[in-house]
Amino acid sequence: MLASQIVVACSNLIGIASLVHLGKSFGILIADRGIKSDGVYSIIRHPMYLSDILLRVGFVISHLSPLSLGLAVLSMGLYVYRAVLEERFLASVSSYRSYRERVRYRFVPGLF
Repeated sequence: MLASQIVVACSNLIGIASLVHLGKSFGILIADRGIKSDGVYSIIRHPMYLSDILLRVGFVISHLSPLSLGLAVLSMGLYVYRAVLEERFLASVSSYRSYRERVRYRFVPGLF
């Protein structure tokens, strides 16, 4: 399905751009590895999480079922929760607080 392919392609582009930009700052565990505030991170605060969310949306579009929809909604909620935890952790870092004021949105510019 074309819509699914477009969403998955956008997901991959955002994910690759985020990974390339982060470089050695990428990590699985929440930590202060320096604040990246340019590139895709100048638009939204969590582009890596957005790319994973979009990947799930693309999957649900092409494999719509109650199970796939439920799992996608659950995992999206967990990404939002992780973003909140990460931001709480980084709130003690002054450069992150400044970044958060400049880049107001976590996932979708103008929306959330």
